[in-house]
Amino acid sequence: GPDRDPLEALQENRADVGTFFLTAALLYRDREIPLVHLGQIVRRSHQTILARRDRDITSLEDLDGRTMSLWGDAFKGAFLALLEDRDVRPRLVPQHYSVNLFRRGHVDACSAMSYNEVHLLHLSGMKEEELVLFDLAREGYDFPEDGLYALPDFVEANPRACRDLVEATLEGWRYAAAHPEEALDIVMTYARLSHTPTNRPHQRWMLETLLPSILEEPMGHLDEALYEKAASTLKRVGLIGEAPSYGVFRGLRR
Repeated sequence: GPDRDPLEALQENRADVGTFFLTAALLYRDREIPLVHLGQIVRRSHQTILARRDRDITSLEDLDGRTMSLWGDAFKGAFLALLEDRDVRPRLVPQHYSVNLFRRGHVDACSAMSYNEVHLLHLSGMKEEELVLFDLAREGYDFPEDGLYALPDFVEANPRACRDLVEATLEGWRYAAAHPEEALDIVMTYARLSHTPTNRPHQRWMLETLLPSILEEPMGHLDEALYEKAASTLKRVGLIGEAPSYGVFRGLRR
């Protein structure tokens, strides 16, 4: 859940494997936390910039000088690179777990995921025609998202368990794709038990939006070119100093 920090759990030996965005894992590697990539679950980016059409924003350039809320270091690399490359300088303010600042009109634009916040805004009453969406993948910043990671000692001691866990996770997603109603039943059961504010239509949207980038073949594979693009971009915008080679990051080489 959102109250549990996977990095903290790994470091304190309360977990063997954690889920992280690729950009977050690169950030932690730069901070000398040697996460090893086991498998790539979400192979494509779903990051977007949402803007309010009633603020006369129809292009990225219209964000220049406007106010935009943005997520923290682990998620903002692609946004910063896109804005820098297009020479757009919005006034950036911190964005946390919700897009309420945007929904209430306190900022002109916000960072969002196509599988989550976009739909949440629709559910809150904002019509599709009220929103302008800039898809970072289409703009050339297609950074893979959720992957499975562990620390080197665990990987070296348990290579078979690591491989089996990745394959079991991928098989779980194949099953969810083939049995979506059963998958939604399970998710909603846990959501009710944890008092998570969500509903079945939103979880269905998330499942349907995420599945294409999870089921893309070869499932579980981190594309080397996309890895290099993400690493070089984070370096260019100053979020990291160095990045390991693709082979070292995946535990293929020391």
